Formats: sequence, structure tokens, C-alpha cells
Amino acid sequence: MAGFLNQNLYIILRLKNCGRLRSHLFYGIMVIVAIFFISGISIGEKIEYCYDHPISNAGWSDNATISKFDPESGKLVSAKLSIIYNPSYNLKIANQGNNSANVTIEANGDLSLALPNKTVLVLSSRENRTLQLNPLEEISLNESNNKSQLYAIESLEDFIGSSSGDNIVIPISVTTLSSIRSDEVIMTRIIPQASALICIIYEYSPLEEMKL
Repeated sequence: MAGFLNQNLYIILRLKNCGRLRSHLFYGIMVIVAIFFISGISIGEKIEYCYDHPISNAGWSDNATISKFDPESGKLVSAKLSIIYNPSYNLKIANQGNNSANVTIEANGDLSLALPNKTVLVLSSRENRTLQLNPLEEISLNESNNKSQLYAIESLEDFIGSSSGDNIVIPISVTTLSSIRSDEVIMTRIIPQASALICIIYEYSPLEEMKL
């Protein structure tokens, strides 16, 4: 009889422990959900505008026209500028001599971007390589090298429009310097090119959240 009672008492304790476990799990899940909910409110919304300059023979300049933040959408919390610079060059080299030739190639390029507060951002690309050509050999190459930078904007007021549809104009330019050196008689052709993608990423609190 005592064994039967002990067994029943053991079962009752196990059931109570399981109930406590389920209760703890429930409250734990609710806490996690609340944390994600609060985090979602604090992060806010994001919107992105981009300007794409197609690949062109390098040595170009352009004005990137990008939409300002619309104040009717909410309060601007932060802004980041994403810059992707893709320099490339088409190269043709012919060794016209009867001896092997070592050819050193330098292809340098800079993308400059001027912000409204006079800050100048520069992305640089530096390529230096040496090729060996056999006598009377001819080669053609097409090389590219992506560069990227994410810049946090400090002067947010420069990027806030007075109304919907306001734009900001950001001057951008690309400069290049290329050279080919060899001790042998060679024929060369090098055409530097570059493209650029400029994006502004606005993070803001929507008007609905500001009213909460």
C-alpha cells in the first residue's frame, strides 16, 4: 500500500513540474516576442534611392541627382551613403621583337564625390602587374576591380527636403592614370573605363510610430 501511495505522489510531482516548465516556456516566449516587437519599433523604416552611372571611358564627371528625405514620411533618424566604384580597362599588347618581353602595367583610378558640407570622399583603385610575352606574341585583356564604401552622413539637414520631390545633386568624377613599360619593342593599347553606383539609405521613424 505504501508503495502505491509513493508511486502516485511521484506522478503528481512530475505533473506539477511539467506544469511549471510549460509556464516558464510560455513566459520565455512572450519575453522574446516583446523584445523583437520593441526592437522593430526602435529600428524604424528604411528607404533607398540610387543613381547609376553606366560604364564609360574613364576621365568622366557627372552629377548624381538623388531624392532628399520627405519630412512628411516621418522623422529622419540616420542616413548612409553607399558608393560602388567599378574601374576596368581593356588592354592589348603585342610583342614585336624576337625576344621574350616583360611588360609592367599600372592602372590607377580615383572616384571623387563631394558632399554638400564640402566633405570629399575618394575611392581609389591601384593595379600593378607584370606579364611575360613570348616573341611575336599578342594578348588582349579586360580587367575590372570593384571598390565599395559605406559612409555615415553626419549633416542630416542637408538631405532633408522642404517638401516631397526635392532632390540633392552630388558631383562625382573619375580620374585615371595608366602606363605600360617594357624593355622590348611592343605595341600597346589601353582603354580605361569606369562605372559608379551611388545610393542614399534613409532610416526614419514613420509618423504613425511618432504618434504612439
